[in-house]
Amino acid sequence: MGILAERQRSGTAADRDRARQKGRMNNNQSIETEPQAAVACTELLDELDAIEQIHEAATTRLHKLLRTRGWKYTSNTPGCFWLWEKQLSDGRTLLLPTDMAVTCERMIDSSNVPAQQPPAKDV
Repeated sequence: MGILAERQRSGTAADRDRARQKGRMNNNQSIETEPQAAVACTELLDELDAIEQIHEAATTRLHKLLRTRGWKYTSNTPGCFWLWEKQLSDGRTLLLPTDMAVTCERMIDSSNVPAQQPPAKDV
């Protein structure tokens, strides 16, 4: 590559100085906004932690409700998936994910049919 081509590619010294000066301005601007961004990030993470705690508490309550209604959380299922299991009064067994087990309980509640408790196990 010739000297002229190299100079055109890299620009003149004045161009490089302007670019450096512009970079410093951008760096200074970003330094000024970084504390604001850090505060916003911290607030967002705190908010996410609070949401996660609420979700965990709601999930715990939901699992407790399903257990009191005769559901058992088990991975003793085809494919070893964690599912809720419930024995129906007619002998059928339901194996459902959490959302479907909740839907079944809502249907039972809305039809005013008392929830069937699982049969007692012989010990």
